[in-house]
Amino acid sequence: MERPDIERNVQTDANRDDMRRISRIFSAAFYICAIFPAIPLIVSLGSFTATLITLGTAGMDPLTVFSSILANGGLIAAYLWSYLKDKRGTIAAIAAVILWWLLYVHADPEGLIIVALVTVLQAVCFAQYKKLDYLKTQEGYPDFYNLSRSEGGKRIMSDEQIRESMKFYETDMGALEADGSKLKENSEKHTANTYMDELFTDGTDLTKGK
Repeated sequence: MERPDIERNVQTDANRDDMRRISRIFSAAFYICAIFPAIPLIVSLGSFTATLITLGTAGMDPLTVFSSILANGGLIAAYLWSYLKDKRGTIAAIAAVILWWLLYVHADPEGLIIVALVTVLQAVCFAQYKKLDYLKTQEGYPDFYNLSRSEGGKRIMSDEQIRESMKFYETDMGALEADGSKLKENSEKHTANTYMDELFTDGTDLTKGK
């Protein structure tokens, strides 16, 4: 393999590792942030379902339920937008959680903790966009699996796998050579026996002729 191909493969492996690290950061941020609005959203949806089934005799106040669904659903939507690695989505996620705090829980200390945690996590995501913008310019983005390894072909086996395959190949060739030798030996014996049988037959016929 030529030197440029080796450097290219090393760079591709590094890009793939960076992409995996960034994806893990965005995934962790999404799940941690989304768990806080997901719980009240599920409760609100359950109350809304109960209201529909009982024709309004059970469940919370419809206005409160609708407000909760709208607020918590909007937060999850913003976090999901950020999870898709869109810079605008990350900004929207920070803005959404601050707006949620101002409108609903500004008097609740626990709400401030949630806002601080979400803001920090989304800020960490936002810091990844510089590296992400660089990776977008590299060949093979976003998975970096389809980059050509040599002569335009995709390398699907590692060096260790190739060596193992060669060992099996050498073993199989040795077995074939051994089988070939046995076949050749058997063939020679069969030819010799046939020749002797013919001589014996010819000798019998010559004796009768005399």
